[in-house]
Amino acid sequence: MFDSNGDAIAYLHFLCTAFLYTAEAVFIMRIAGSYQNLHKPNAVKKRVFGQYRGQMQIADDFDDELPLDFWLGESA
Repeated sequence: MFDSNGDAIAYLHFLCTAFLYTAEAVFIMRIAGSYQNLHKPNAVKKRVFGQYRGQMQIADDFDDELPLDFWLGESA
């Protein structure tokens, strides 16, 4: 099956590493699952298109380039 002891050792190392990663992933999923079960939202609110219309304003110069002072950290 293996040409040398080195090949067998390398394969054994691969199997052990794969097992540890799998065990760690299962442990993390179990913790995450129990955490999610504790913090489920009670109700999902339906989004309403345009419900915030007219409540926000964007400055006219929003798309303008920022001044060099901003990038150099000199502006307050």
